[in-house]
Amino acid sequence: MNKKSANWLFAIITPPLLGLKYVLWPINELVFRPLDFWLAKRDQKQFEREIELKIPFLFSEYGARFLPEKIDPRAVSATIDVGTFLLSFTRWHRELTGFIKAKNAERGISLSELTDAFNIPFYLRGKVDYSLEDWDVLLKLNMPQLQEVFSSGQYGETKEYLRELKRTMGC
Repeated sequence: MNKKSANWLFAIITPPLLGLKYVLWPINELVFRPLDFWLAKRDQKQFEREIELKIPFLFSEYGARFLPEKIDPRAVSATIDVGTFLLSFTRWHRELTGFIKAKNAERGISLSELTDAFNIPFYLRGKVDYSLEDWDVLLKLNMPQLQEVFSSGQYGETKEYLRELKRTMGC
């Protein structure tokens, strides 16, 4: 088949296929959207259980609780209220991101941003990916300090300190 006849065939087949797409897409949404939502909800519960297993002291010693999250079929996330601050974890394609933030803050602080401000073991410094086990170590070592600096009365000073630390580090 030469190029001219391939273009001609493509020009004839494309409009009916596009029309078929507009007919079949709503049917696809109707049939599979509930399944996507159900699977995302299941993944959300599994992620929350994993957090409870990997960082158990938050729930037993500090009374942490999960806050309701919007279900997203593309990524699972969990926000944990730990009293004076919130922990937010998101897993997308096996990559875990986590942030600590004050309850009144709009943006969280990642673990890599905290490495110079808090007591962090040497093997965690400079890592790109942090696991829930890494977060467990960080939180166990620094929980009293984190509660103090992320409290509503101290957060303004903490924010300024971290901003200055980033500026001096050249981040």
